[in-house]
Amino acid sequence: MTILKVNDVTKTYKTKFTNKAVEALRGVSFSVQEGEFISIMGESGSGKSTLLNCLATLDKPTSGSILLQSQDLTTINDKQSAQFRRQQLGFVFQDFNLLNTLSAKDNILLPLVLDRGLTNKTKDNLMQLTKTLNIDKIISKYPYELSGGEKQRVAIARSLITSPKLLLADEPSGALDFKTSTNLFALFQKFNSFNQTILMVTHSSLAASYSNRVLLLKDGHIVDEINRHSLSNNEFQTLINDRLLAVQEVHHVL
Repeated sequence: MTILKVNDVTKTYKTKFTNKAVEALRGVSFSVQEGEFISIMGESGSGKSTLLNCLATLDKPTSGSILLQSQDLTTINDKQSAQFRRQQLGFVFQDFNLLNTLSAKDNILLPLVLDRGLTNKTKDNLMQLTKTLNIDKIISKYPYELSGGEKQRVAIARSLITSPKLLLADEPSGALDFKTSTNLFALFQKFNSFNQTILMVTHSSLAASYSNRVLLLKDGHIVDEINRHSLSNNEFQTLINDRLLAVQEVHHVL
């Protein structure tokens, strides 16, 4: 079942001083099936962060539509967007975005508290998530008492506590070392095996190799799509690197 459909999305900005138009996205179209794990890759300035912001309803496209389960995200107002993000989307950021004044447990539960969604199932969901993420012994600690990997696992628990339709991850391993990063990606694969739909923005072929499909962005539009099929992570990473190199060579020739 198609959960997300992006149709011919463009985003044009005007520079502050010259009023010159800059096309960050140029006719981006793709769809996401329920239970997919997709990576969006591209160099700095390729448009991947702009695209993520549009998908997260943090920014609006200049034209085109973004349909999440048939709801057009480009037509909802700011108040509806905030509620929509809390109820339908989960977020994992590079810098964790945890509140130091709250314990790990309270950080995880914050989306439910903000949406007045605490129920009798909350305790069971919290226990299950924290055990799966191996943070059940540290949820009474505060973020400044945690390692980078522990903070990111708390952030993942927070993103999943609402059972979101779509999990958005923005360079989630950017502040982590190699070992912690690979553990993080393995966790994403694990939750994806539970049918969690994930869309991750990354510049890393290692990160992307854990996903099922990769979309390559260049100059604001999709220039290639790479499918895992039955490849191992190592084989998929090699394929991704080869295709990235091919895209760069084509761009250089042009």
